[in-house]
Amino acid sequence: MSIELFVDSVVRETLARLGDVPETAKQRAISNSTGRTVAIEFETPRFRAVWLKARGVIVFQEKKGPRMRIVGIEETMRARGIAA
Repeated sequence: MSIELFVDSVVRETLARLGDVPETAKQRAISNSTGRTVAIEFETPRFRAVWLKARGVIVFQEKKGPRMRIVGIEETMRARGIAA
């Protein structure tokens, strides 16, 4: 399984746990000034999730509320028994 597919599955599972509909997530790349992709953003009506590739984390933020969750990619892979 590629890291991109793994991150996509983690984002969709976490959004479902937070009570959102993960099927409506829109995905877009965020690039720096040189054109290199530095993050991938997943957006739903209630939440925004941003995968920061260099940091190896996914940050979930409720748009109109205080909830925020940070998920580490390597820790999640280890917890699921996948070699990082």
